[in-house]
Amino acid sequence: MDISESQKEKKDPSEISLQAISGVGLKTAETLKRLGLETVDDLLHHFPHRYLDLRRVKKISEVKEGDEVTVRGRIKNIKKIRSRRGTSVLTISLFDKTGYINGLWYNQNYIADRLKIDTEVTFSGKVVWNYHQLQMQNPLFDILSEDADISEAVHTGRVIPFHPVTKGMSVTYMRRLVKKALDEFGEIDDP
Repeated sequence: MDISESQKEKKDPSEISLQAISGVGLKTAETLKRLGLETVDDLLHHFPHRYLDLRRVKKISEVKEGDEVTVRGRIKNIKKIRSRRGTSVLTISLFDKTGYINGLWYNQNYIADRLKIDTEVTFSGKVVWNYHQLQMQNPLFDILSEDADISEAVHTGRVIPFHPVTKGMSVTYMRRLVKKALDEFGEIDDP
């Protein structure tokens, strides 16, 4: 029996090491320890400092500067450029029947490997007006299939938490880790 199996047999979450969560190794456990998190109980009591409500999907023509929204459409253009300062900028144009909005990511060209032209996606984030156009900088995104129901998406259609993190850990990873802990240890006793 390995560590994670023996850990999973325990019922008290304060006795279950974070390494019992599938995918959490020594390096991740050390990163989490910098936040004071050593057990599943610590993780489950590491509450979000804010939430983002992504339950309502808007048409692109309905959004305005300053809105925190989710929009759904098809990718029509992908452009990668390098700024004068050496920063790579990925711009992805999302269209629906009412208009378009650009998603911008900085130094994250790997996103272009996941998002392809004519793919249906949702972008979620804060809308800004920049260079005479609507933009979302570093939006969250979900890739949808042709017959996708929004309920299948990871971010879209939900209220998502933003947990405090430390260097070497993203908010998205922390969100997935908390969800994984809840899924794997959902039957633990509440002392």
